[in-house]
Amino acid sequence: MLRKGKLLMLIMVFLGFILGQASLSVSSAASTVITYLGRGTPNEKAQFERLVSMFEAANPDIKVQIVWHSGNNIMQQQERLYSMIAAGVAPDVFWAHCYSTADWYLDGITLDITNYLQSDRRYMEDIFPAALADFQYFGKQVGLPRETTVVALFYNKTDFDNAGVKYPDGSWTWDTFLQQAKKLTITDAGGNIVKYAVELPKSTGYYMMHMWQNGSDMLTEDRTKANFSSTANIETTNWIRDLHLVYRVATPPTGGPTFRANLVSMNYQARSYRYSLPDEINWAVSEVPYNKQRATRVASSGYSIYAHTKYPEEAWRFLKFLGSAEAGRVLVGDGTTIPIHRSLINSPEFINSIAPGSNEMVFIDMLQKYGRPEPITRNWTEIHSTITAILNVDFWSGKIPVTEGLANVDNAINLILQRDM
Repeated sequence: MLRKGKLLMLIMVFLGFILGQASLSVSSAASTVITYLGRGTPNEKAQFERLVSMFEAANPDIKVQIVWHSGNNIMQQQERLYSMIAAGVAPDVFWAHCYSTADWYLDGITLDITNYLQSDRRYMEDIFPAALADFQYFGKQVGLPRETTVVALFYNKTDFDNAGVKYPDGSWTWDTFLQQAKKLTITDAGGNIVKYAVELPKSTGYYMMHMWQNGSDMLTEDRTKANFSSTANIETTNWIRDLHLVYRVATPPTGGPTFRANLVSMNYQARSYRYSLPDEINWAVSEVPYNKQRATRVASSGYSIYAHTKYPEEAWRFLKFLGSAEAGRVLVGDGTTIPIHRSLINSPEFINSIAPGSNEMVFIDMLQKYGRPEPITRNWTEIHSTITAILNVDFWSGKIPVTEGLANVDNAINLILQRDM
């Protein structure tokens, strides 16, 4: 079904291009009008309208027409983009997520901006490499990030104080984590756990981060084969399962207690998680524990240029502005993400967004030192959902052997990888 949908999208793209109507843009003696396809909440739309006003004031020869999609789903945004292309009204610049990087480039949707970017080294060097790499596909720069985030270890300071455990820091290894988690886990007189040490997200991104920390990855280096059954990944998976089933320091795979409900002492999350926490939780963040090497997951959203835009120079000027520190200063104060620009680390906008006593500068430290983008390839969103479906509650509950479950993942992912070769 997904394959048929992809073929239909490609046919629509081809027809849209053949029609010779690859853009809504119009040119006149006074100005060039380019179109931007965006998505998000009403507040995000208002924020973007402010950016457009700033750009147009500095570039009076270019006007930007905004087409806004209210949905937040990546696949919905992709469908909207393909529909506009097929209708002959493709946007010149559009919101993009790093998970679509490979699909859109290989389908001929995104413009390779490598030469544009390399012509301005100072501009490029102000952007953190890990965030920039989120919009690269085997050396091709196919977009620019607008924001990024990394995974940190959230912890409840009150729980640590009550247990007499020192707050976590960058020195924690997996072994340190386990030893301290045992001290934080609270049981009643009957041996029932009343407070768990850690809530472990089961999404592929967090699982992948642990693979990296153990010196492995989910795909081979050339991204052509799945690598779940490697010795290192079997070790990683057993480590995670043992936190649930052997040591009983992690919440049950079936769900239940949460950090947000003040029933768990630690949780791995991105910065935006802070806004879901009630005031009574005295929280802070730390670097993530490591094993063989340090690693945390980076994920970014951003912008790309349509490969067949009639106005590539004007589109590049707009994209360059959107990816600039000037635009980033508008975005960074909302407290949900972290700056993609080195020049904004100590900006008042970012500093003022940090919660008192939260230690949130570790997000920047990890991004700079060992933040790592995912090995994105074609059908990346489908690959994520396939892994989650196979490594389900039954798997993490111990009902399916580790080697069997990982072999099933390898087989399923290899079919997806080979499908479009």
